[in-house]
Amino acid sequence: DINNLDIISEVITPDGKTEIINGFYMTEYDIKQGESGKESITLKNPSIRVRYLFSTTGKYIVKFSIKERSKSYYSGYYVFDVKVGKEDMDFIRVSKRNPLYFESGDGEWFFPIGFNIGWARYNGLFEFKHYIDRMSKVDANLFRMWMIKWSNAIEWTEGNGNGNYKGLMRYAQDNSVRIDEILDYAEERGVRLILTFGSYLELTEGGYWNEGAWGENPYNSKNGGPCNEPLEFFSNEEAKRIYKNRLRYIVARWGYSPSIFAYEFFNETHAPFE
Repeated sequence: DINNLDIISEVITPDGKTEIINGFYMTEYDIKQGESGKESITLKNPSIRVRYLFSTTGKYIVKFSIKERSKSYYSGYYVFDVKVGKEDMDFIRVSKRNPLYFESGDGEWFFPIGFNIGWARYNGLFEFKHYIDRMSKVDANLFRMWMIKWSNAIEWTEGNGNGNYKGLMRYAQDNSVRIDEILDYAEERGVRLILTFGSYLELTEGGYWNEGAWGENPYNSKNGGPCNEPLEFFSNEEAKRIYKNRLRYIVARWGYSPSIFAYEFFNETHAPFE
């Protein structure tokens, strides 16, 4: 049962440190663009993957394990002799020289210049590629992308929004592969992004544009979720467990990508604080 599998890789880096990387479920796919510009995605065979960025030159030792309820299975050790070139993209981090600035792994300064895209028409990969191309031509290097019910969300109520949604803890593979492609294309063009996991409308009703979507939120008890009201999303233990599982999936699938400059939990929401 794939829903009860825990896939983990143990990576020993060239300097002797050990990193634990979670695996994830995905489906293979084909994406095509029609004459109207609208895309179509054909989902194919399911698979289990582990993604990891080899960020330094040297030998990496990797071991895999799969746990299914009370049973565990282990691979042998695999050795990868990695050569990293100067042209390879690296993660951006807070500068060690001055914490008011950012820099890449080789110490080069990074000054973010860009804008908020949010989403694209038709839930569109190819429109994001258009934006990324335009940015790279004028040396813009950062944009913000929302995971929202009408564009690139992975967890929502079946039959609502733009995506092959299946409810809680059943992550939409069509939108997941769009994010795969957007990250790869951004890396090719030297552009980074802020990945925003959700927006205020998920936890509200009404709104200026009638955009409030709590009524169709899968965390809503009326839809089989654990929460009777929106603010319980932040306090209900079952809701927190389910959301942490989504975060685990996001980091397992896309945490390897140096295209991601930062994660943002919510857009414009008002979280309760004590």
